[in-house]
Amino acid sequence: MLLEKESRAAEVARLLHEHAGPNAAAVRVAMTRTGLEAEVSHRGRGFNPKKTRLHPPGTGLILMESYAGIANLHLRIESIRRRGTIIKIQPI
Repeated sequence: MLLEKESRAAEVARLLHEHAGPNAAAVRVAMTRTGLEAEVSHRGRGFNPKKTRLHPPGTGLILMESYAGIANLHLRIESIRRRGTIIKIQPI
């Protein structure tokens, strides 16, 4: 399970680098009462997650959410255009 979350965090970081043009990024992994959590954040373009899901370029986001669900994880996305994005991966 630990490797699954690390793998998801690495995939999130790769996608952010590829699509968001960040000028700074961070990956945080922490043990909490509910289990291991991962967070990937960046200061880059940001995006509208709801709008992105409706268009073909948003397929990667839909797949990430699907993979998280299969692994019993919750994917939470907070993004503000021109300010950046935070993606959190938490146990359900």
